Amino acid sequence: MPIVLLTIFLKGPAWLKACVLLALAGLVVVGGIVASTAIRNATERTGNHHAHPTRTR
Repeated sequence: MPIVLLTIFLKGPAWLKACVLLALAGLVVVGGIVASTAIRNATERTGNHHAHPTRTR
């Protein structure tokens, strides 16, 4: 599958390359947000004292 994408990327027009780059960037951003949210939820569930939103000090 990555080989096909690479072929499209190398032989395709500029707008197609831009679309591919935007799609990849969007996936990275969404993945990062989901991962950080999941990590935060996990730490709050386990009762980690660093991740309590109510206690500021």
